[in-house]
Formats: sequence, C-alpha cells, structure tokens
Amino acid sequence: SSFQPAHGLSFGVDSNLDRSIKDLSYVLQILCQRYPVNAEEIAVIGHSFGASAVIAFAFEPHSAVKAVISLDSTREWNTIDDKLFKGIESRLAPAAERFTAPLLVVSKATQNPSFQHYQKLKHAERYYLSVEHQEHNDFVTPGITASTATLTHYNQPIHKASKVICECMLAFLNHYLKKE
Repeated sequence: SSFQPAHGLSFGVDSNLDRSIKDLSYVLQILCQRYPVNAEEIAVIGHSFGASAVIAFAFEPHSAVKAVISLDSTREWNTIDDKLFKGIESRLAPAAERFTAPLLVVSKATQNPSFQHYQKLKHAERYYLSVEHQEHNDFVTPGITASTATLTHYNQPIHKASKVICECMLAFLNHYLKKE
C-alpha cells in the first residue's frame, strides 16, 4: 500500500507511521476476508519508508507477522539520529525485547550501509544483505529504472543483483513460513 495522505487527494507517501500501520492492518483484514489467507502465517515486505513501516507493524502488540523483509529503508545509510527516524526509534525501542520475527534487511552497498539500528533486536534472527549495482528505486523496479537504464538499454549488473535479491527473499520466506 502507499500510505496515502489524510486528504486522499494524491497517491503519494507522507511518511506517517501511525497511518501506515493502520493502513497495513486494513489491507491484511481485507485480504483475510476476501481470500484464504492464514493471518497467523504472514510476512511483510516494505521498501524505503515502507520498510520501516512494516517493521513497526511487526512490532505491534499481538502481531501475527512471522517474517519481515526490509528493502533499502534508508536507515542503513543515514545517521542513527536522522530526524526522519526519530518517531520510528521511539516506537520500536520499548518493544525491542519482545520482537522475535526473523528479519532480512537488504540495502544498497554504495553508501557503506550500517546495520546498527537492528542490533537491539536480540531475540530476532537477522540477516543483512548489502548489494552492489542497486540504487534506491532499483529495489522496486528491478532491472529497469529511469535513472539507470532505458527500454533500449538493458542493464545487466542491475538485473543480476535484482535476481540475487529475489532468490534470497524467496529462500528466507520459504525457510520461515514453509519451514523448507
């Protein structure tokens, strides 16, 4: 989902964590109503601010989230005191001791990512993957983005990196959700 602003006039991200968590709860509720979704065996995946939002969603009391994938949340290459993340940190810090969902954190390697934000999650299995040849939006448009390729120019390194990321995500989800 795209965490629409309160006015609902645009389809854009406003980085409101409370609204994002309510939105994710609503999406899960609708999916469970309309499809044979087992709400006790779900994984959440997010990109950019959405990656922080899905982690916060998994932190919610009585969360049924069994696995979390964070795709280039930007927390990995911003300073730990960045103002964008103050609200997220204040929400997550008190719940860190009870967080047990396995976490796959994927980040671009171009800015020397640091995974220190996740060290406090001592009861969660954590996997960190930093990937070369990926820029921020390459995580959601694998292989072809306006900034890195055109429709007439196929970018092989981005495509290969995207394939590795997808394979890692599939292995992670199969292990934690299907026990394979």
